[in-house]
Amino acid sequence: MIEEYPETPEEAFISSGRPVFNRTWVVEQIRLARTPLFKGDLVWKSWIQTPEGVVPNVLAGVGLVLNPGGDFTMWRTPERYPRPQHYSIGVDSASGEVDREDSDVKHDFSCVDVWDRVRNEQVGQWWGKTDPYFLADVAFMIGVFYGGQNACQICFEVNNHGLAVLQRFTHPDTYIDWNSLYQREIMDKFANEVKHNKPGFYTKPDTRRLLIEQGKAAISEIDKPPIINSSITLGQMLTFVRKADGKEEHDTGQFDDAVFGWLLANHQSMEMVPPKKPLSEVGQGIYNRQKEKAAILARKRHKGWVSL
Repeated sequence: MIEEYPETPEEAFISSGRPVFNRTWVVEQIRLARTPLFKGDLVWKSWIQTPEGVVPNVLAGVGLVLNPGGDFTMWRTPERYPRPQHYSIGVDSASGEVDREDSDVKHDFSCVDVWDRVRNEQVGQWWGKTDPYFLADVAFMIGVFYGGQNACQICFEVNNHGLAVLQRFTHPDTYIDWNSLYQREIMDKFANEVKHNKPGFYTKPDTRRLLIEQGKAAISEIDKPPIINSSITLGQMLTFVRKADGKEEHDTGQFDDAVFGWLLANHQSMEMVPPKKPLSEVGQGIYNRQKEKAAILARKRHKGWVSL
């Protein structure tokens, strides 16, 4: 994890590969990021400990305990919107294995990323190391804290350890039946139609590419780009590069779990059917993007980066 972030876009070009995400945008986002309201741990209690003291918590027993070294960071408290499923939660899972002092092997972190769909803003993040079963508890508590299954839709990656997390989360003897889960389509190859849906996002080369391209497109939006507040996510975006073999991933010695927590939440939000926009508004958006692209190209030509 990066401990100190660059102050200028030029200082960001320190990795061994080509940047995948626009580093000028990322550095600016680091400058604009909201200060956390809370840093600590999630517990199943009926109170919340704040700097002002202990206050009652009516959100179904999920409590927050202040801890500077805790894994949960919150930038906005839960809000109630008239639309359902206004929070999108992405869960990227790892083994939870802790690094050993006598080994150079660095194990991945797990990430539970919470996004406000109305603001398109990252409002909470759990980033740490724990076993898959407890990660299911973490995802559940965060979901309840942000309003429950009517307010939150959760997208679990189901590769490797993620399958164990999802099975634990959906087991009938573990939690309530959380019906707001991301569903992927299972195709009937012979009939060329959707056979059924299964919970969870399955990552393979083409779907991984889809997540990354959707993330790149999101930060290039002019009207409503994402607001990323986590220094962990932003730091990993700076070291997410295209390698010599063409693969896009974290640079050597770095991580990308927080990036994929965001990408899963972003993909889930895009799968939701939005209200149809008037044609004039759609056309205006296309015009604005073309205008911005032309302005960027003009600046590059002026600096001699692009030949006429």
